[in-house]
Amino acid sequence: MRGLGSIRIVTEQPTGIRNWRDLGGIATVDGRIIRPGAFFRSAELSALSTEDRDALAHLGVGPVFDLRTDTERVNAPDDLPDSATVVPLDVLADKIAAAVPTKMQDFLSSPAAVEAALGRGRAAEMMAENYRAMVTIPSAVRSYRTMVRDIAADPRPALVHCTSGKDRTGWGTAIVLFAVGADEQSVRTDYLRTNELYLPTLTDAFDRYEAAGGDPADLRALLGVREEYLQAALDEARTVHGSFEAYLSEALGIDDELRGALRTRLLLPA
Repeated sequence: MRGLGSIRIVTEQPTGIRNWRDLGGIATVDGRIIRPGAFFRSAELSALSTEDRDALAHLGVGPVFDLRTDTERVNAPDDLPDSATVVPLDVLADKIAAAVPTKMQDFLSSPAAVEAALGRGRAAEMMAENYRAMVTIPSAVRSYRTMVRDIAADPRPALVHCTSGKDRTGWGTAIVLFAVGADEQSVRTDYLRTNELYLPTLTDAFDRYEAAGGDPADLRALLGVREEYLQAALDEARTVHGSFEAYLSEALGIDDELRGALRTRLLLPA
């Protein structure tokens, strides 16, 4: 690491992990800054290179919050250094799966099936419904509550991920950012970075899908992120609980004490 004023800049980054980023540097509304090297997010972590595993070890990553389903974890288990501790949290355990293909090869081999199920805007509608579910279904509430409490309690750098690192991870990251005092624009900016960091890694997949007769727009609605998806979750939280702050406190148990612990853990000193 090297110093920049009072901020420590982490230079050992696992460049081979998709949708990877350090949340350090994001400002809060009261002028505090998230400490670089304290909170990371990414896509799935199976079959890492030696270099990427070493980078995670050098970063001191401790709790790794795996928000995937049991099936996803079995099919592609995390490949982590011994110093890391996996915390499995199946966010969508209580949601009835949609009747759509769930693996990339399904999308690529059957564009007609995807078009029939998710064409004409239905993909975006399904994604928005998934985001609303992440606010209300019991498994999501339990998972995010546990994640927040464990981040506050563990002094080691934390990492949260799912398969693509965009939806379950995106909402979980938003919860933490709001809890420590980030404003909504900062949360949206980080959320939308997936379209810059993740979608370009799927160029070959989009090309094969289009060559098979599929409309890339349908695939992009599923594999990218949109402001309307995040907004669906925010609106659901406010509708169900009256305000987003009430969602944090009532559903997730983020009271003043826990919020203070999170800020102590993740923010640079004032």
